[in-house]
Amino acid sequence: GRRRTGKTALISEFTRDKKAIYFIGAETNGKGNLEEFSRTITAQSRKERKEIIYRSFSAALEQVFEMSRQERLILVIDEYQFIDRSAQKFADDLGKVAAKYGNRSKLMIIICGSSMPYMQKNLLDGDWPLSQLVSCRIKVDPFDFADTCRYLGGFSSADKALLYGVTGGMPCYLEQIDACRSVEENIKAMFLTSGSAFCEEPENLIRREVREPALYNAILTAIAGGACHMKDISAKVGEETGVCDKYLKNLIAFELVKRETPYGEKSSRKTRYIVSDHMFRFWHRFVPENRSAIVCGNTDKVFDNIKTEFYGTYMENVFKEICRQYIGKVIWSDFDGDRNLIPGHWWGLDMTTGMSAEIDIMLKNDDGILLLGMCRWSEEKMGVEDMETLIWHSRMFKEEKKRLYLFSKGGFTERCIEAAKDIGNIKLKTYDDIFKEIMAV
Repeated sequence: GRRRTGKTALISEFTRDKKAIYFIGAETNGKGNLEEFSRTITAQSRKERKEIIYRSFSAALEQVFEMSRQERLILVIDEYQFIDRSAQKFADDLGKVAAKYGNRSKLMIIICGSSMPYMQKNLLDGDWPLSQLVSCRIKVDPFDFADTCRYLGGFSSADKALLYGVTGGMPCYLEQIDACRSVEENIKAMFLTSGSAFCEEPENLIRREVREPALYNAILTAIAGGACHMKDISAKVGEETGVCDKYLKNLIAFELVKRETPYGEKSSRKTRYIVSDHMFRFWHRFVPENRSAIVCGNTDKVFDNIKTEFYGTYMENVFKEICRQYIGKVIWSDFDGDRNLIPGHWWGLDMTTGMSAEIDIMLKNDDGILLLGMCRWSEEKMGVEDMETLIWHSRMFKEEKKRLYLFSKGGFTERCIEAAKDIGNIKLKTYDDIFKEIMAV
């Protein structure tokens, strides 16, 4: 899992009442990591009374396996990528020692890492020394919207959506929220104050993953600012599309950027890119262009400058994601649908009018039921005209069984409510409805 998802906290809780050797790799050389590994083993060993520095990782691992021959023992290797990079034969040594001891030990090994591309390539894929030994793989993701709301406790339902929109449910970020402060005060304290918890967080995380962070940050800022097509991103950062494509692939591997095509289509001509991590999206949208004001202490002024967009178009995109999660957890189960299906959205040319069209949510199951949805995060009520737009767009698709949904924060006009009753296959859901139903699952 990515950094800040709480992997170490989960493992620590699991090993709390068990005999375990917990070794965290450091960004140092092989000698430094071997010395720390040796000290960790010595601290757990009941036989050794003085510190022993093993001559090699192979010798150290031999000792760990010996310690586990008579009783159950857990070896945790955290931040694996740092150890593997500093000691190139570590994986070979671990594989050989494991093969040597086979079933003669009672050792459980947990390998954990934050660099997901590295872990995938050097541990899980192909014929790497340890790939055949992996018996269970757990990917730790940030909390979804419902779990984030459960953590946030006393905030209002609307405030919980706002806080989800700036943290993305990342446990480490949620810990920074002060329950005694309002959402506005928390955003100011976390993002818009010089020296604050998130003032340099995205840049620091990128810097730990790559050697050339500047262009990665420029690309993230461009996408967060609305440049969603490759040519627009390229123009915004001033680099060739081939260069941007390489960097984008890495950002996708880091799960910071998502590549999207219209639902049901594989064509690359319509490809869009979005910043998929909410904290990164908020930061790259609002912090870089206001950095000077933030450093000068103009926190209130900065928030006044960004609040209209934040409460408007920014949160509308967050609301769309919340609605998609709601569909997966609540609505789709009513259709006996496959829970593995992921809602998407569609954009393209409406052939009946010749004008561009966009549908916020789209999902189709094996029975041919097509779900279409429109989302609005606004205090203004959705009206009949919004319903008519969704109905009109739905005519582009040949499926006979259609379920249409309008999702609205501000609710619906009386005319819209009455029209939905008459039509029959249109459901109206307010944000309060969504919140109550998703929290009841």
